[in-house]
Amino acid sequence: MPDSPIPDARRLARPGRESGFTLVELSFVLLLTALLIGTVLKGQEVIFSARVRTLLSEHEGARTAWLGFQDRYRALPGDYASAAGNIPGVSKAGNGNGRIETNATPTRADGVSREYALVWEHLSKSRFLASEYVYSADLNFATVSRLAPRNLFGGFVDLAYDDRYGKPSVSNPVRHTLKTGNFLPAAMLAEMDRKIDDGKAFSGGFQFSNFAWFAPAPPTDGANACVDTQGNWRVTDEAQAMNCGGASLL
Repeated sequence: MPDSPIPDARRLARPGRESGFTLVELSFVLLLTALLIGTVLKGQEVIFSARVRTLLSEHEGARTAWLGFQDRYRALPGDYASAAGNIPGVSKAGNGNGRIETNATPTRADGVSREYALVWEHLSKSRFLASEYVYSADLNFATVSRLAPRNLFGGFVDLAYDDRYGKPSVSNPVRHTLKTGNFLPAAMLAEMDRKIDDGKAFSGGFQFSNFAWFAPAPPTDGANACVDTQGNWRVTDEAQAMNCGGASLL
């Protein structure tokens, strides 16, 4: 009989390959996952930064328009008593007392009591703003959509002589403020504040504002409050406030 073949000792010593990932393959999967997560987080950071820049650009654009109007007409938009005669396309004026009031008295024959609703028509018709805004005496959602700018998240911007800024539980001095409007995330307002002011919601030139043309107004207390009692923007909570607003003191 022929000799039986002798099994290869190396073949007998090598165990059968089990199904599954090797250490190298597992490391590759973990690396790929980490890269994907990093890309997503970086993308979110880029989007966040871009939105903050847009908010800042629009806010500073409105402030520049406010200053430019004063330099040209020696008056305030919305309050300008000679607006109907000096700005083409404008038919309404303010009482010229140096305040953009929510209830101006007395009013001229061509004047309005809600001067804060006239601000944006004066600024746009005098070409300090690219967009066109039209005053309306009847203030509802449809008319305000045509007479005032809206921020990136849909809140209406405001410019008026009032006390709707800073700590809500105290009596703030009445002054002119340019408000961002509501519906803004607290984190974006905090970043705006850090970039142009002191990062605090109750101090400096940029502060918290609970103003809203229409409800819901930014909450000042409770689980969804935009700021804490020390004047910090609430950005560390698990569920951040998403209906917030800010104001620049002019």
